Amino acid sequence: MTTACQHDTKRSFNYRGITVHHAFLDQYSDLSSPIHTWDARLKSIACILIVICIVSLPPGRFVALFVYLTVLLSSWYASHVPARHLLKRLAYLMPFVLIMSLSFVWTKYRAYDEHALTLCVFIILRAFAAIMALTLLTSTTHFPTLLSALQWMRIPKILLSLLSFMYRFTFILIDEFERLKIGRASRELGHNIKLAWKSRAWMLGTFLIRSVERSERVYRAMLARGFQGEMKHIFSDEAIERNELLISVFIFLSLILVRIGVMR
Repeated sequence: MTTACQHDTKRSFNYRGITVHHAFLDQYSDLSSPIHTWDARLKSIACILIVICIVSLPPGRFVALFVYLTVLLSSWYASHVPARHLLKRLAYLMPFVLIMSLSFVWTKYRAYDEHALTLCVFIILRAFAAIMALTLLTSTTHFPTLLSALQWMRIPKILLSLLSFMYRFTFILIDEFERLKIGRASRELGHNIKLAWKSRAWMLGTFLIRSVERSERVYRAMLARGFQGEMKHIFSDEAIERNELLISVFIFLSLILVRIGVMR
């Protein structure tokens, strides 16, 4: 496991000897914890399994849901990832969940229904658990390693290519946007609101044009280097350790047993 860059751990990290900036996904993937060292293939299967179990839980099974939440909270604590990282992800996604779930509180003719309120709380907790599971996976695994694990799981290649392009081009777009911000700040004099809005509008338009031009140049460079429509993901051929595999199987079976009704 490589160590994080010391000069700016929040903005960059070191992956296989290469310094990667804007590490908004891999910001905490270099920490040392049992969750980080867990094989990415098993970790991905566990995440997908627990999300499926959580999402498919029938309404009212709060005991089983609390069991999943306890497992996720314990795993999050063991990963040493700061809680504020999870809170940021929740701040982005939970408002949409709240808006959709609140519609169950009011039934026909706007009559208050206690059963609908219980269903609303259950949906919110279920969404919270699913978001935590996905955030834990992406926060404790390098994104290229995660893509390789998904390739090992026979995820369609087109989806892997889209995710890979999204991951790589995001860094390029952030660099372009930061250069434009520096240029705008150097030309913006005074505090005229009208001029400031014009400057920002010009910056967004220029950003769009530069993004399209940059993507075309990158694509031509990829074609010149032999790109044939498929991203290559290098994954270690090392076998999964027996102890780790046995523990993972036990965890998988426990999650399934909780889902099928052992704990209601």
